[in-house]
Amino acid sequence: NLGVILDKILCFSSNDKIFKYFLMKYFGLLFMVLICTSCSKDGQHDSTNVVGEWRWISSIGGIGGWTLTPKTEGFTKKLKFTDHDFLIFKNDTLIESTIYSLNEINDSTRGKFFLLKSSNGLQYELVLQQSKLELIESCYDCYVHFYER
Repeated sequence: NLGVILDKILCFSSNDKIFKYFLMKYFGLLFMVLICTSCSKDGQHDSTNVVGEWRWISSIGGIGGWTLTPKTEGFTKKLKFTDHDFLIFKNDTLIESTIYSLNEINDSTRGKFFLLKSSNGLQYELVLQQSKLELIESCYDCYVHFYER
């Protein structure tokens, strides 16, 4: 019982029952707030959490600003991020597997994005917006790849 524990810890006398009553209420309220704020709903993705599968929607870039899609290119692509691995699939066949790291960047002009570095030397800028991901190649005239969960 919480009341008995508080009596022993704080050495309450029988004259302090009102104080003990309010103290127990506040501890209970604090406990409920901590429980409620630490819970999360299953199936929801944190907007800063890249872990999961991402389906390719389109890519825009190159010197001509071309737009590529699964329909125009005749294949699908999928990215899969685990806690440490970055996997790339083409038509559901694994074509690349590497270990990655993410570093958060807060730029005054561009806002928040992540720098993705892979163990095979690839480097991308990564922008997360709810269930959308932009993977930006780190070179001039390169592509921006758009994915959805």
